[in-house]
Amino acid sequence: MSPSPSGFPPIASITIFPKPNHDDWHADEELSPLAGYGRLAFDVFVTENWDDAAPRDQDREQWERLVRKYFALGQRGREPYNRMSEAAQAQTRGPGYGFDERELPKMPAQAQIDRILLPYQTIQERNVCAKNGRVTPSVVIWLRICYLPELEQAYHDMAAMAEVGGNEQTTVYVVDDNHIFDNKELYDFGCEWTRILSRVPELGSGYGICWPKDEDEWTIWDERMEERQADGDLTLEPFPKTPDQWPRNVIYVVDEESLREGLVKIKWLNQFGECVWENKAGPASMHSMLGAMLDGCISDYVEGAEKGGILL
Repeated sequence: MSPSPSGFPPIASITIFPKPNHDDWHADEELSPLAGYGRLAFDVFVTENWDDAAPRDQDREQWERLVRKYFALGQRGREPYNRMSEAAQAQTRGPGYGFDERELPKMPAQAQIDRILLPYQTIQERNVCAKNGRVTPSVVIWLRICYLPELEQAYHDMAAMAEVGGNEQTTVYVVDDNHIFDNKELYDFGCEWTRILSRVPELGSGYGICWPKDEDEWTIWDERMEERQADGDLTLEPFPKTPDQWPRNVIYVVDEESLREGLVKIKWLNQFGECVWENKAGPASMHSMLGAMLDGCISDYVEGAEKGGILL
C-alpha cells in the first residue's frame, strides 16, 4: 500500500531554504555525528536516485517526488538503505560497534550535499531522522502549526500543561526540546500538518508502537472499546489491525482548532507516512500516557487515557 496523494502537501507549498546555515532556528543544537550528511537512510536513497541533469529550478519538485517514492517503499523496501545507514552510523560511533564494510554507503560529494541535502532540512530535522531507523523505537514529535497572535498565550499555556520542553537528564519530559518543532518561519502550515513529512522523511521508520500481539488481546481490546462506546465515553475511529498498517511514530499536532478547543491532536503514522489513527487529548493527560507511547502497549495507552481525560 502506498501513501495517499492527499497525505502530502502540494509541491509548491514546501518551504525551501537555499542557504545551508539553519542556526537561527535551533541555535543550541549541533549536527549529530550520526546525522552527518550521507549517513541517513534517506540520504542514501535520495542521492542515489537524484537526476543531476534535471534543471536546478526543478529541484524542489524532484525532492518532493523522491520523498513520496521513499515513503511508498515501506519498511521492507527501505531495508537496503537502512542497512547502509546503520553501517555508516556504526562506523561513526567508533571501535566496539560492528558493521559490515560491504554495506557502507558511498558518501556524497560536497556538490551533492550543497544541492540535495542542505536546502531541505534543518539540523534539528536531521537529528530527529537519525534517531529513527529500522531497529530504533518510535519517535514522538510536537508540531506547532498555528502562530496567530491572539492564540499565543493559549499555546504557551497548553505546552506548559502538557509538560513539553526541557532536556535535563534526570527528568522525563513528554517531548524534549530537540523534538519540539515550533518556529513560525518553518512550520506555519495552517491546517496542513502533513507538510512535515517532506522535511522529516524518516517518520515512516522505527519498529513502531506495541499493539495487541494475538487474537486474545484483540478480543479484550474490542470488548473494552465496545463497553466504553456503549457508556458514551468515546467515539472510536476505525483502528488498523494489520501489521503493515500499525503506527510507527506519533506526532502531537497543535493547530488553530487545537488551541481553541484546548486539546492536542495526536496523529499515528504507519510505515508509509499515512495517518492510520488519530485522537485528541487534554494536555494534562499527556504525561500519564508517555510510557505507553514509547514502549508500552495499546491497553496501557487506553488506561492512561481514561485517567487523563483523552478523547478518542
